[in-house]
Amino acid sequence: MIVRAPRVEPSPPAAPTARATLALALAPALAWLDRGAAAAVVEALRADLWLTDLQLGLVASAPAILLALAAPAYAALAADARRPRLVAGGVLLWSASTFLAVTARGHATLLAARAAAGIGLAAAVSLAPGFLEDAGAARGRGRRLAAPLGCAAGYALAGVVSARFGWRAGLGAAGVLGVVLAAACARVREAPPGEAARAWGALRSGAFSSAAGRVLERPGAAPALAGLTSYAFGAAALASWLPAFLERVRAVPRRFAALESGVVLLMAGVAGALAGAALVDALRARGRRIELRAASGATLGAALLVVGAIFARRPSAYLAALVLALLLLSAAAAPVLTALARVATGPDRAAALGLAALAVYGVGGAPAAAIVGAISDARSLWWAMFAIPVALALASGAFAVAARRAGPGERG
Repeated sequence: MIVRAPRVEPSPPAAPTARATLALALAPALAWLDRGAAAAVVEALRADLWLTDLQLGLVASAPAILLALAAPAYAALAADARRPRLVAGGVLLWSASTFLAVTARGHATLLAARAAAGIGLAAAVSLAPGFLEDAGAARGRGRRLAAPLGCAAGYALAGVVSARFGWRAGLGAAGVLGVVLAAACARVREAPPGEAARAWGALRSGAFSSAAGRVLERPGAAPALAGLTSYAFGAAALASWLPAFLERVRAVPRRFAALESGVVLLMAGVAGALAGAALVDALRARGRRIELRAASGATLGAALLVVGAIFARRPSAYLAALVLALLLLSAAAAPVLTALARVATGPDRAAALGLAALAVYGVGGAPAAAIVGAISDARSLWWAMFAIPVALALASGAFAVAARRAGPGERG
């Protein structure tokens, strides 16, 4: 008589621990750290490699452009491979590309290395948020701080190191952080598939266009996305050119320009992100849906403050204006994303968030630095900075239109 051992069914993967998911939570901030690090060495690059402002703008825009192009490919791979390993591989590619940029001797090689960095960043931006949602860590407010914390860290790290050892050391120091983060991400266990994985799986089957169409048909969704695109342009342009503006136009010493930008962004960005989240919670608790109206007012206020910072010459005046402008900009992001995420569930919700990411990282954010650089070459950096408040004013108008079209609930 043959006795067969009972068949043991494989147990589902255990949910990652909070400590393990911290690495995945930090991964999306790498895109902003990259932007901050590149902005911190703009003036040093211009002097060392004899680059024009348009060339510098292309160097800053290249990672964002490639990120937007590569993100759908990573999303398609998410259902067939472990997301933490894909994120780790992308972060490692970003680090390797950053180290290659350190060896650049001209614009072409620098641009190619920076473009490759964007392909690596796409993994972190497109996969880490869905993983955190499936792991039950999507409600943490820490994810809302990715932009201000990442960009401020890039300013401070690359700015301080480059002031002492040169721009190559500044970028190299940022690349070292990527290696450490990639090793931490590779150790994270895959989360059990949840709503985010099912939603992206449905979109991968070719339903994204139809889901996106349903999202855009909802009242107010199209102008809200247009406003988010213009908002992203203004925010990305300000992040990319703020240290150069302080150094070139306001004569702030190079060793302080990037650090000063980082301190301003850290204080205002974190406070604004928390204030925006608190506003969303307060409106939800009272049953009111006026997020788009709040975002419109905050973005218009930021536009006026940026104009004031451009004209102001006293450090106390332009620094105060920049702090308040960045606070309002950070506060406006959470209400807009909340309004977009409310439009649907399942694949339609994933499509709404995918369109928002495309607006922020692609259509709006990617060309911002290059366009401001082109205007700077034609006129001056002082004149080019006016593109930022113009974009923010257009965003405010689009949010107001979206609020009116969204119905009585949004109009308050």
